[in-house]
Amino acid sequence: MFDYVDVQLFDTAQPASPDCTQRRRQNHSELRRGQRRRRRSAADLPERFLGHWQWFLPPQRPEENGVHVPARQEVCHHQAVRNDRKSHKAKEEEEAPQTTMGDTYEMTAELDAIVEKICGAHRDTFPSLHRLGRYTTMSSSEQRVQLDLGLWDKFSDLATRCIVKVVEFAKRVPGFTGLNIADQITLLRAACLDMLILRICARYTPDKDTMTFSDGLTLTRTQIHNAGFGPLTDQVFTFAGQMLPLQMDDAESGLLSAICLVSGDRQDLKEPSKVEVLQEPLLEALKIYSRKRRPSVPLLFPKALMKITDLRSISAKGAERAVTLKMEIPGSMPPLIQEMLDEVLEKKDQSQLSESRGTRRST
Repeated sequence: MFDYVDVQLFDTAQPASPDCTQRRRQNHSELRRGQRRRRRSAADLPERFLGHWQWFLPPQRPEENGVHVPARQEVCHHQAVRNDRKSHKAKEEEEAPQTTMGDTYEMTAELDAIVEKICGAHRDTFPSLHRLGRYTTMSSSEQRVQLDLGLWDKFSDLATRCIVKVVEFAKRVPGFTGLNIADQITLLRAACLDMLILRICARYTPDKDTMTFSDGLTLTRTQIHNAGFGPLTDQVFTFAGQMLPLQMDDAESGLLSAICLVSGDRQDLKEPSKVEVLQEPLLEALKIYSRKRRPSVPLLFPKALMKITDLRSISAKGAERAVTLKMEIPGSMPPLIQEMLDEVLEKKDQSQLSESRGTRRST
């Protein structure tokens, strides 16, 4: 066989000698053994075979260290980069906070009627700041004093008028007059100071640091202090500043006042379950109305409800202020103010008594 190969390679028909044939066989065998020992690398393969061998090669970045990577491998690298970007973007979208802008909230005819009634009652009993003809006074505007009797007389008269307006507003809250008389009186006495503070804070002007009463009287922080607020002043102004970011309109302010009024957790209620049932549509109306008005601010409703807790804390401090104020004024408190403060003081005393009993039991 090898003689025939030799003939084809060297183009000769002469028969090979035995010695020559043996040497050639030996050289051929050594050549075959050397080829088997040598491992061919991917670089030794022709270009047309790289499409198959690239799957067995380690990954390599395109043009890394000056080494060219086959086109198929570059395509795989770019595809992997795109897949990585897509997965990263999907992960960011999953981790992004979800908003409620896509949510839908239905304002039923019943709730819409409640909003209209509450908004109308609020506007009729509490004119907004831009509807008032404001005026000022220079009385004790320079520095804080213990009490300015002139300002106190003006403030106590305005407070009495405001209490009458709060009662008028309460009577127009849907379902309020359907409660028994005792519960109506309890709710009014308990929530009156909360609603008065909420109303005066709604007329806060931050750039001038003033508050305006229902007749248009506008007083500075110092004058509010001297009119009878005393140490309660800064807390009230702080609350007013915290209300500004909510940007509540007349409907929202009226609904929040109604919710504050119709609260089933007030003490001494005869039928608290009826009060709770009456409060439910008010809460639902405020939630849906506020979300439809500002869908990009989903936390507005819970933030508004938290203000009721702040109001009750300020009212408790107001009761403490009333005790000292009685000793500073020359006469007695106006009857309506006295009745309102007596209710707050009574509830505060009961709360302190229950806390002290709880402390004694724990010890």
